[in-house]
Amino acid sequence: MGGYIDFIPKPNEPPGAVTVTGEYADFDAAVAAAFAWVQQKGVRVINFETVYAPQFPDREADLQVAALSSQGRQPFVRIWYLQT
Repeated sequence: MGGYIDFIPKPNEPPGAVTVTGEYADFDAAVAAAFAWVQQKGVRVINFETVYAPQFPDREADLQVAALSSQGRQPFVRIWYLQT
């Protein structure tokens, strides 16, 4: 079975806090998290992509991406994978 997972740069604020500074972890942090996830899960990567046009099914991700978009549409990482 396959799927995808997104790695969105997180706000540089305490969990649950409203983003005051508008600063986010850099893209390299999202890439590092994505590679760590691949190693931990042992999945077969089909595609590792940078995404600029977000479409998320859950509200929390929508809010994160909306905040990123207001800062010049910062990228996030999407991995398409197969379970091994």
